[in-house]
Amino acid sequence: MLNLVTFGIILAHAGIAYSEPQLYEVNDRKFLQQSFTMPKHLSEGLNTRPIIGVLTQPLSEDQKSDHRYKGKTSYIMSSYIDYLKSAGARTVPLIYDGNLDDELAKIDHLNGVFYCGGSGAGAYDVFGKKVFEKVKKMNDEGNYLPIWGTCLGFEDLAMYASDNSDKTLSPFNADDESYSISYLVPPKDTKMYSILGDDAHVFEKYNITYNHHSYGVSPDAFNLDQGLASIFTPTSISYDDDGKPFVASMESKQYPFYATQFHPEKAQFIFYPKTKIDHSTISIFYNRYFGDMFVNQCKQNNNHFKSYEVEESFRTENFGTVVTKAYDGVDFVF
Repeated sequence: MLNLVTFGIILAHAGIAYSEPQLYEVNDRKFLQQSFTMPKHLSEGLNTRPIIGVLTQPLSEDQKSDHRYKGKTSYIMSSYIDYLKSAGARTVPLIYDGNLDDELAKIDHLNGVFYCGGSGAGAYDVFGKKVFEKVKKMNDEGNYLPIWGTCLGFEDLAMYASDNSDKTLSPFNADDESYSISYLVPPKDTKMYSILGDDAHVFEKYNITYNHHSYGVSPDAFNLDQGLASIFTPTSISYDDDGKPFVASMESKQYPFYATQFHPEKAQFIFYPKTKIDHSTISIFYNRYFGDMFVNQCKQNNNHFKSYEVEESFRTENFGTVVTKAYDGVDFVF
């Protein structure tokens, strides 16, 4: 069992001005050291070859008008795939408009499920909820299968758990901004942040959680919706540009379900110049943690495909890509 993991990074230059709004002042060649104690629920996994199902999303209108997407109906931004791969996982697409029985059957062989940020409604929401209900049922039957949701994925998970999904979301002014978070519970008492120890407070000190959303979940929603509160607990909040609080992260006490309204993957993988993504060393280092944490959760599950050849045949990399000059960077297309 892995009891202690120690990381160190050298920050080689003093007084570096990183992307707005944050200025980090670092002593020359200062070591930023973390000694992460591994809690029992994050013990070394049974499965060192995790495979995670990632939901595809409908093409946007701009994508539909681009000839390179001709014949395709859905996509996944490659930044999400890269993010999970960098933490030691492989991925399989869960194609929202594919054959429902076939797509749901994939989950029996997977070690986790990931809901991306982006946009999607209608048939996508129907498919996403069926995936959620299946994974929840599998956990109820003793098959420990984690879920992660980012941004839209966060919002979807909240709506799927809610008694009244039409009232789950509220408008927020948080499009292309990096914020700090404020904890609603001590981070040491959460599953998502406890492994960080005192370093969890880095997220309170620096504006390194990147937000790109117009809707979110108010903290009050958890007081008003019994269904939402019965599955998820809000663990932190951020404040939008108008000073309104929204839930920044949540987790389930009884299920291995986690979600952030912010985008941990973007610091490391999205470099579109017209964004305020913080690419500083501190931002990349700590945002990468969430991928490592989730993949380690998926390693607690021992589902598998029939053979290596079969699992490789389902992988995301079997599908085509489109290299864009826009925000997405690279898209896998289906």
